[in-house]
Amino acid sequence: GGLESVELLTVVKEEREQPTVSLACIMLWYYQFMTGVVLVNLLIAMMSDTYAGTTAEGERRWLYNRSILIREYLEKPPTPSPFNILWYCFYQVPHWLARRLGKRSKHAIDLAGYKLVPPLKYVQ
Repeated sequence: GGLESVELLTVVKEEREQPTVSLACIMLWYYQFMTGVVLVNLLIAMMSDTYAGTTAEGERRWLYNRSILIREYLEKPPTPSPFNILWYCFYQVPHWLARRLGKRSKHAIDLAGYKLVPPLKYVQ
């Protein structure tokens, strides 16, 4: 009999919960929680960077489209079809004569205050 009592004692010792088992569960939970926090922060940083880039690109596109629209309106007469003859008589002919005689006159777009070219910080 003495051999049987030793085996029973080791079985009873192994069935008790070890402190490392509960510590391992706590550490695993902590690791997963911190990993989730880091991944969420990484996602927020990436979305913020994407938003900033999209905003800058959108503003640049808006300025480019604005300059195209201004140029389109500059090339067309300001009045509709039947009245554009009057516009040519009262604006274009005197403007043409002033250029022929050597006088300098400001162009209509300069008088209106439009800036056709966007600022240099947007043209890169």
